[in-house]
Amino acid sequence: MFPRITKSIKNGHTYEYLVISESVRIKGKGSTTKNIATLGNIDKLRSKDVNGLIDGLIKIFKLEKYSLTEGTKIIESLEHGAIVFWQKIWNKLSLSKMIKKLVKSQDKRITMEVEKYIQMMTINRCVDPLSKLAVTRWVETTCYKQMRGYTDLPREVEYFYRSMDQLLKIKDELELALFERLETLFSVNVKLTFYDTTVTHQLIK
Repeated sequence: MFPRITKSIKNGHTYEYLVISESVRIKGKGSTTKNIATLGNIDKLRSKDVNGLIDGLIKIFKLEKYSLTEGTKIIESLEHGAIVFWQKIWNKLSLSKMIKKLVKSQDKRITMEVEKYIQMMTINRCVDPLSKLAVTRWVETTCYKQMRGYTDLPREVEYFYRSMDQLLKIKDELELALFERLETLFSVNVKLTFYDTTVTHQLIK
């Protein structure tokens, strides 16, 4: 069973109703949807009516894994879906390991977790491109704020700039390491590579 909205046209006006439906299979005709109950006109249902309906179902069927709306308050909502998605790709490419290893090879005295700042900036470019300063504010609205390994990470803008400085030092080595990783992942046998230098040409010009 599931809730859905149905439409009805009367005297040239369209009305929407909240109904409870179920999927049924009719022999020789396949699957179809059957309405079990009509809960009312959408326009006449108020938020408290919907909350009352949900709370009533929780109480009647003793659905302990759900909480009642009364006394529940949303304190904070952090963006996480896109972050986790891009992190999976980042980890599959082993980018953190590459960056950490290359940074250490340049200067063993560096204790800053450069790979984490680079990851946050890279994922930001994929999700909601912003300036380095704006990224520090964006991080506060994402699950990075509560993520293990990132919770106590300093988030002042200078750390992002310093990480970019370190990234520039290892740029060539990182590009080669990333290429070799992609080559391994996708079993690529590369003999000739083409790449677009339009942006580089415009910047030099």
